[in-house]
Amino acid sequence: IETLSLRMERHCENSMKIALHLRNHPNVAWVRYPGLPEDPQYEKAQKYLKGTGGPIVIFGIKAANAQGAKEAGKKFIDSMKLFIHVANCGVYRLSCYFRIGLTANSLTLTFQCVYARYNIGDARSCAIHPASTTHSQLNEQQLNDAGCPADMVRL
Repeated sequence: IETLSLRMERHCENSMKIALHLRNHPNVAWVRYPGLPEDPQYEKAQKYLKGTGGPIVIFGIKAANAQGAKEAGKKFIDSMKLFIHVANCGVYRLSCYFRIGLTANSLTLTFQCVYARYNIGDARSCAIHPASTTHSQLNEQQLNDAGCPADMVRL
């Protein structure tokens, strides 16, 4: 049974709770979550996400400088117990199916397998610190230009 709609409801509820907790945490510099009224995308979330903020929370870890933020991000990710640390927060799943073609004179059977990437709505909670994984080759300026400051963590 596909349960995406139920999982997404819970993801969104849990993301709001996490965002509310993080915005008051002393070690968090900033929080971006479209479900929070102070978020720049709040109005769009209300319109397009049916009043939820979606399943993704992004926040910055407080640090004195970019190098400290990079180290703090790594430490945070390494200490997580409930979230899975992955480099792309994505999962590849193999889906196979049969396709049957039937005409008056013939029957064809095709078997096909497709790898599909899933992440949003997956059953697992993922966390990533781009500055120490997917964007680790970039310097501080390049990280900022890419929208991935050194202090950023995505859940």
